[in-house]
This record gives sequence, C-alpha cells and structure tokens, in this order.
Amino acid sequence: AKKLGKKVSKVEVSNRLAQSPCVLVTSKYGWSANMERIMKAQTLGNAEAQPWMKASKILEINPKHPLIKELKSRADSDSEGDDLDNLIDLLFGTAMLTSGFPVTDPKIFASNIHAVIAKNLGVESLEVELEAEEPLDSGDEEEEDEEDEEDEEEGEEEEEAGEATSTDKDEL
Repeated sequence: AKKLGKKVSKVEVSNRLAQSPCVLVTSKYGWSANMERIMKAQTLGNAEAQPWMKASKILEINPKHPLIKELKSRADSDSEGDDLDNLIDLLFGTAMLTSGFPVTDPKIFASNIHAVIAKNLGVESLEVELEAEEPLDSGDEEEEDEEDEEDEEEGEEEEEAGEATSTDKDEL
C-alpha cells in the first residue's frame, strides 16, 4: 500500500479471487472504469475537472496466489528494493488493465515488462548497440519491376473499359 501511494485508496485481502493475483474494484460511489473512460472521451471533458468523481480504486489481493506469496516474502526480507517496486508496479498495471482502467503511463508499463522479460532471458542490458551504418542497396530494380507490373495491369483495365464503352454505343 505504501508503494502505490495515491494510486489506490486502500489495499484489501480478498476472499473472492480464485485464480487472479489481484483486481481493482471501485467504491459504490464515484465513477466506474467504463464511466471514467466515457467522461475522458467527451469533447469538452477535462480529465482533471472532477477528481472527486473519479473512482477511488481499491486493490484486492489474493493471499493464496503464488505471485502474492512471493512478493510478500520478498517484501519481508527486503532483498531487492528496485526490483520489488517494479514488480509491484507491473502487478498494479495488469490489475488496472484487467479491471477496465487504462494504464496511467504505457511507456513505463512497457519498460517494466521489457525488464522482466530481459531478466527472465538473462539479458543484462536493454541498450541497443549502434553499429556503423552501411550504405543501403538501392532497391531500384525491384521498384522498376513493380512499376512495370502496375502499368500492365492498368493497361488491361483500360482495354476492358474501352470494350465496355463500345458495346454500350452498339446498344444505342
């Protein structure tokens, strides 16, 4: 709950979740996820105009889920601070998506996913190594072939159109 700060009003242990690690629910007052989306899409709608009507999100966690169990054990041992924060952000982002809310910052969400994938694959750095640029082959030969084919197709279409107009004149 400390890590999520103002993103949620509170975190509760849920007894209704079976397979999902967590879910975001809204209070009975305020907007649902769908209503928030509708209001943001309004022409004159200002996303920050009515903050009191926005849904106060409650994160319900499944204490029996393996991800929640592992996060709790890591939080208790306080072994990896930054990794733990990223995992919590990622879990919160997935809860937002599955509950119908938009992710607040898609770039950060995507970079968290990339970091988890990289760690799982054993990739140490996500920085792309830039190589010296080589001159590209000018694909003129292929372009010319494509242009010739297009010209032939246009010619056939014009012939068919010409035939259609001559038969129309015969009928008159």
